[in-house]
Order: sequence, then C-alpha cells, then structure tokens
Amino acid sequence: MTDFASWLAANSIGWLAIALAASWCSALAYPAHRMLARSGSAQLRAAGILAYALLPLLVATLVIGLLNQPALIDALLPSHCHSELCGPHKPELANSAGIGAALLSFITVVLTAFAAFVYYVIKKNYQRTVTLDAVSNPANDRDCRIVDSDEALAWCGGLWQSTIYISRGLIMLLDQRQLQVVLAHEQTHAIRRDNLRKFLLHWITILWPGPVRQRLAVDFSNACEQLCDEAAVRQVGSMALVAEVIELLAISTIGQHRERLSAFAAHARSGRLAALKPVTANPRFIIYSWILIAVIWISQVGLFTRAAHPALEWLLS
Repeated sequence: MTDFASWLAANSIGWLAIALAASWCSALAYPAHRMLARSGSAQLRAAGILAYALLPLLVATLVIGLLNQPALIDALLPSHCHSELCGPHKPELANSAGIGAALLSFITVVLTAFAAFVYYVIKKNYQRTVTLDAVSNPANDRDCRIVDSDEALAWCGGLWQSTIYISRGLIMLLDQRQLQVVLAHEQTHAIRRDNLRKFLLHWITILWPGPVRQRLAVDFSNACEQLCDEAAVRQVGSMALVAEVIELLAISTIGQHRERLSAFAAHARSGRLAALKPVTANPRFIIYSWILIAVIWISQVGLFTRAAHPALEWLLS
C-alpha cells in the first residue's frame, strides 16, 4: 500500500508540474496561434481555442502514461542506472514510501478542497437560476422567461439546460423582428451550451498565467458571440437587421450593469459588426493554426517525457 502511495503521489505531483509547465509554454505560443486562427470562421476559432486550452492537460496525461510504459519511450529516456537496473524502467521510487504517503495525503486535501470549491460555484449558479425563475414569468409565445426590469437585458442562464431571459424593458425597446434577432442569438447560445463551454474553459486554464488566460477567455467569448450573430442572420434572413439590433442595444445599454460575457450587448460592437461582413478566409492560415497545435503537443510530449523521468526520481528518492 505504501509503494502504491509513493507511485500515486509521484504521478500526481508529476502530472501537476507538467501541466503547469505545459500551460506556460502554451501561453507563450498563444499569440502565434491567435494570429493564424483569426482568418477562420467563428466556429473554427472557438473550437481551436478549446483545443488549444486542453493541450497542457493532454500533454501531462500522456507523459505520465508514457513514463509508466518505458518500453515505448526508450529513445526519450536519459541514460542512467539504478544498481544493476540500466534498461528502460519506470521512475524508481521504491525507497520513498513515507514521503509518498505524506504527499498523497497533501494532494488528497488539495483536490478535495478544489472539488468542493467547484461544487460551490456550480451550486451557486444553480441557486441563481432558481432565483431568476422565481422572479420571472414564462413568455406566452416564446421559449424564454421575462424579467420585470426596465433595463434592456437579454442573456442565457444555466450550464447544461440553459434558459433564455429577457427583460420587459427590452421588449418595450424592440419591435417584433428586432426581438426575434435577440432570441435567435440567445437560442444559439443555449443550443451550443456556451455557458458550459466557458465554465470548462475557465477551469482547464486555471494554471495559465493570468493575462493570457484572460485574453483566451475573451477571444473564445467573442468567437461565440460572432457565431451566434451569424446564426441570427441565417434565421431572420437579414444581416442589416442583426447589425441594427447590435448597434441599438450597444447604445441603449451604456452604463447598465451587465453580466460578464453573457448579455447580448456586453461585447464590443465594432468586432461583431465587422464579423458580419463577408470576408475571404485564408484556408492556409487556418490549417497552419491546427498544425501549430499539433507541433506544440508533440514537442511538449517529447520534452516533458524526457525531463519528467529524472525529476520524479529526484522528487521521491
């Protein structure tokens, strides 16, 4: 049991250290990915950002898996011996059971606290949704709920089963066709479960440096907004009408309190209006952005596989 504790502790510490190092390496290369991906569609950019954010976690998981299958990575392992053991081998941790048990206890406490905090956030989000449902009323002919507020508000609430909320102030401000634009936009958020995607992106980038993490979240949110605007154009059949609603709500909601990354008008209108105009995408640069993801993934797996073996042996030696 103590040997297992050493193995589990070493691999857990190793996974966390690799994920942290890979996150910072990926953060350094993110501007290059962002530049290459900007010529792609909103849907491709959103998918690319999620894939890019997952890189460090995938790298850490694969590296730890490979370290426990040394015959597969003989060429990547540094040459060294443990007494008579000189061939490919797992990280040597046999003499560190006590340290391993202590580290395992510490990791268990940290992971439990982290899981409890995430549960608290999810529960708080759910309670907030319940409260909103209690103070709102279902619309008669629309798949949404009406909030009794004079402000012009529209947003999609909830993580898995999302609900669309619109205010009476918004209904009074917009005509029927304009309101259809807002509903089409928010319905696309609900169908795509964008709130859940943003929630996951927030937590899988927890180890990233703050400024890059924030930039990545904003880029992802902007791509989602543009994608939903495009869906609204297809549904109402008028790009001019969608642009008109974006302009109108951007002006009408100046100074209002808006939910971060959720309200219809909470994003810079210039980027959304520009994204509505037809542009010629450059498939070459889009392909390059995905090639960059593959190159970063492969190079990090090779680098950290070679470095992690002696590091783990030193950690629990």
